Amino acid sequence: MENPVSTSVPSQRPGVRYYFDEHAAPGSRYITKYTNFFDIYDRYLAEMRDRPIRIIEIGVQHGGSLQMWKRYLHPDSLIIGIDIYAACKKYEEDGIRIFIGDQSDAAFLANVIEEVGPVDFILDDGSHIPRHQIASFEYLFRHGLKNGGVYMVEDCFTSYWRRFGGGLRKRGTFIEYSKNVVDELNYWHWENPPANRSWRTDTIDAVDFHSAVVAFRKRPVERPERIDIGDVKLLDLEAPFREGALGDLIVRAKRVPMIQAAVRRTPFLWDLMKRVMKDR
Repeated sequence: MENPVSTSVPSQRPGVRYYFDEHAAPGSRYITKYTNFFDIYDRYLAEMRDRPIRIIEIGVQHGGSLQMWKRYLHPDSLIIGIDIYAACKKYEEDGIRIFIGDQSDAAFLANVIEEVGPVDFILDDGSHIPRHQIASFEYLFRHGLKNGGVYMVEDCFTSYWRRFGGGLRKRGTFIEYSKNVVDELNYWHWENPPANRSWRTDTIDAVDFHSAVVAFRKRPVERPERIDIGDVKLLDLEAPFREGALGDLIVRAKRVPMIQAAVRRTPFLWDLMKRVMKDR
């Protein structure tokens, strides 16, 4: 079998796709994935392969992916599976633990984290129901994921499927929830932010959207501050507007926020300003 290496993996070790393909042998436990997922996994997990980590996968099904993670990651890593189907408990083995419960039940999730401790990576491949995905994220990202960790939700196409409670741009889906998180990342730049910002602003360092996958990085986030450097400004950006008898009046008007907003919002005024600057 060819030993493909993802371009996302800095070393020459094989990527996730290699370990997935190993399951082609007869008698191997079933796994199903989309082809674009493998490079996404490598992008976030490659940096964690040189040390033991704890990983949670929500959704055990036939147990094959738990074995795949065990082979891909450091041999001393702990793989934790969560599933609502009690029969999945039989897939426990050395290095793999299975917890049976509802992924949307915060009390159950709290018991899991109390027993295994904070984890480095969480992958939600569970019910695929948007409200369950949101409930798991709201608890586990805050209380179960280490700083520096990654929380990934896959198969987010169900956010667009009516049979899962989804729909294009429908409120309450995980995709729409994730879009709102992007706004909260930019809380510091809102013109009139509320006094009490969300925990998401303070703990989510980045949100990455891929086809059917959303990944969140957890790090303490501080308010970004603007810094300037250099003391030479070669251009006088107001010079083109000073010419003519009304030049000083135009420059003063240009500095008024309401007029600035009108110019930016009105294509005719914006084009007029560009012509003035070009002609000068």
